[in-house]
Amino acid sequence: MASSNNNNNQPRRRPDRTPSPPRRRSRSPSRGPPSPPQTPRPGESALAAADRRTQDRLVRRLGELVAVGLPVDLAFDEAVAEMERAWRRDRRRRRERDEVERRQLEERLRRRREEEEREERERQMAGWVRMEEEGREKIRKAEEEILALYDEQAAEEAREAALSEE
Repeated sequence: MASSNNNNNQPRRRPDRTPSPPRRRSRSPSRGPPSPPQTPRPGESALAAADRRTQDRLVRRLGELVAVGLPVDLAFDEAVAEMERAWRRDRRRRRERDEVERRQLEERLRRRREEEEREERERQMAGWVRMEEEGREKIRKAEEEILALYDEQAAEEAREAALSEE
């Protein structure tokens, strides 16, 4: 058996294919102008505008990769892979942003509910306090009426006693 250095489990690279250039993480001035604004052109839907911007970025990146000497088929594969990574990254960011917004909304709703419950308790307490005050006022009036009746009865008894003494 002849010993060879190539592993049969790995695909063989064609000698004319060169490795892809190193990826850049930051946008440098050499990468071109920033992407156009997110607003669609007149008569263009938002989805069509997004597709147009995606195609523009893909073509621009494809041109950059071909300009550094990468064969077109590899440059296209690399540009598409970069676009897919960017799409997944944007989707993840959007999902994270939506999650943060959802939590903030839930927190605002929870605070609003707590505030409404607190106000309702305060209204109930104010009602109970008012009812208690009204009850005390009724009791005070009843006590005054009872005292007035006692005074009236005592005065009547005093008159009767005075009449009986005469």
